[in-house]
Amino acid sequence: MIYADHVGEPERRWLLDIPGCESKYDPWEVEPTTRATGLYQFEPPTWEETPEGRGHPERIYSAYWQAFAAHWGYHHLEHGPGEWACTAILGL
Repeated sequence: MIYADHVGEPERRWLLDIPGCESKYDPWEVEPTTRATGLYQFEPPTWEETPEGRGHPERIYSAYWQAFAAHWGYHHLEHGPGEWACTAILGL
């Protein structure tokens, strides 16, 4: 993930570790119940909240756009990194 090189700790670690827990680093992963998709397992309504997803539902399958959206979510979603269950699971 190129983008992770441009952020500080602990966010850098979070950006690199969360996809392993959420999707096993599979950008095509889709959780059948919630329809959470991609590396960071964005649910479609949350994806649409991000600048990368707004008006671009197809980008949800892109590792590139997911990394940017996750960075944005880390700072701007209501619960920040706590929006992802794996944050607590990994103790990040």
